[in-house]
Amino acid sequence: MQNNQIKGKMVYRFLFTSKKSLLIVVALLSLLAGTIFFLREMRKRSRAAPGIPTLFYSVEPATVQSGQNFDLVLKVNPNGASFFAFELYTIYDPTLVEFQNNANLSQNITSSYILVKSSVDTTNNIINITGLRTGSAFTGSANLEIARVKMKVKSGVLGDINFFWDGNSKLGSNINKETLNGLFTIGAAPSVTSTPAPSGPDLHVDIPSLATPPGVSAIVQRGQNVDVQVLLKTDNIPVKSVDFILSYDDARLTFRNLTDLAQNIEIDPNSGFNTQFVIKKVDTAAKKIIFALVAPVVNQAPVPIKSPNDILLATIRFVVKLDAPDGEIILLPDTTSTIYNLQTQNILACTGGFRFTVGQAPLPTDTPFPTDTPYQPFPTDTPYIYPTTPPTITYIPSGVAMTLDLKLKFQGILGRPNRSNTVPVKVTVSSAGMSTPQSISANFSVDNNGIWSGSVYFASLLEAPDYKILVKGPMHLQKRVCDSGPSEGAPGSYFCQDGNIQLQAGTNYLDFSGIHLLAGDIPQQDGLVNSYDVSFIRNNLGKTDPILLAQGDLNFDGIIDTQDHSLAIAALAIRTDDEL
Repeated sequence: MQNNQIKGKMVYRFLFTSKKSLLIVVALLSLLAGTIFFLREMRKRSRAAPGIPTLFYSVEPATVQSGQNFDLVLKVNPNGASFFAFELYTIYDPTLVEFQNNANLSQNITSSYILVKSSVDTTNNIINITGLRTGSAFTGSANLEIARVKMKVKSGVLGDINFFWDGNSKLGSNINKETLNGLFTIGAAPSVTSTPAPSGPDLHVDIPSLATPPGVSAIVQRGQNVDVQVLLKTDNIPVKSVDFILSYDDARLTFRNLTDLAQNIEIDPNSGFNTQFVIKKVDTAAKKIIFALVAPVVNQAPVPIKSPNDILLATIRFVVKLDAPDGEIILLPDTTSTIYNLQTQNILACTGGFRFTVGQAPLPTDTPFPTDTPYQPFPTDTPYIYPTTPPTITYIPSGVAMTLDLKLKFQGILGRPNRSNTVPVKVTVSSAGMSTPQSISANFSVDNNGIWSGSVYFASLLEAPDYKILVKGPMHLQKRVCDSGPSEGAPGSYFCQDGNIQLQAGTNYLDFSGIHLLAGDIPQQDGLVNSYDVSFIRNNLGKTDPILLAQGDLNFDGIIDTQDHSLAIAALAIRTDDEL
């Protein structure tokens, strides 16, 4: 009996001890699993300690393909820190990416905050974005967008693209920070994208001679003719005019007829559009092909074009250059192309393009490599401690009252016109220190030399030396002016990027009469000179009705005539309003 009791106690002690051991093992395993999970999660997040902000990148769209436009987004997680100013430097690889606006690189940079400097150093391949946030500071623990840069993956590029933070990047008064460099995978794009969207009017191009099975890239040889068809889908909506714009790669493509470039645009006679009134232009400077078509007019009313099927508008005769480098060519209609319905509304829903390769086939088109996070940390992201600490930007200048006394010159007006000696003009001013531009409209009067004078008053503007000014007349394209006394050779040839106009309190005298505001954007103005504007003038030649004159008499001489028509045709080379 005693032996049985002893054995029972031993069994109980063993079981009790074993149970405790088991619980300890389970607890240790749970702790280990939790630690592993925590470490994995931490790898996806910023490793910065509290109070140390993190700079990182993302791209929009999240998945980009070869030849595609995208936004590089610069972001920060303040992580509990507080700061107002930022000075950011991003290193990019020009062999892999380029900018969407190559004529004015700084225009690719945008931010919702005040930008003191936004520039691109093409020598060292560095993007500089410097600015500050007014009112409340950057703080908290949420990811915040600072700025974005409009970029484009170069044609034929596949694999990874990196963006790096330069060591000169600063936040606030040079506070300690963490930087995470961006690594993004570029997927291959389909070789042919000429199939338009399933619904809505569109413009798209096709090359029947280069048709290939899905997933197989078309290949062309140097010296080969390439005939590009331009197609319109109206989606059964009545259309009265079309403006088509196509950018082309002049390093790889030239034209069949080099004597008269416009003859390489062959308008199809069966499209239904008026074949007697056609605008065709090859702009070799802008590397664009432009043509405009309007519906025929019967009894002063347009006969619209509509069809459930594709309508062949034109064929463009290209030739692959004999010295063309290997690489991909993308032909995609510009989104500034227009399709106008009977109410003169642009109903263009989308554009469709075609891509092919010179000399060699690109790598097989694969599904883009999946990624869980918008960025990958650079192998070494230890915060850089700067030896000096400059003061935080805290001075916010206040505005003062200003008057701009302006002199302007309208294209086609050489003296005092017969009609409209006073017209409204819209004036917009902007400088790096302004969060938003300011606009004022005022009446301008003309003298015997055709110079228009007027004054605009701004109640509160910052005194600064870097103003840009936009000027838009009642029938004119908007002009960006960066100099207080600009001049040009041919009308419309003046171009500027960076503001260089000093504005101070009181009256500022600015003589812009050395350049011309091009005429052609008739009321109701939409910022474009296109087939609608030109066809309105052409359809009303010889008219003197005051209502029609208010829309089509570009030189204010009291009649809509061939001079007005010529002015509008000349403005087609510029086509759109200048923007800031």
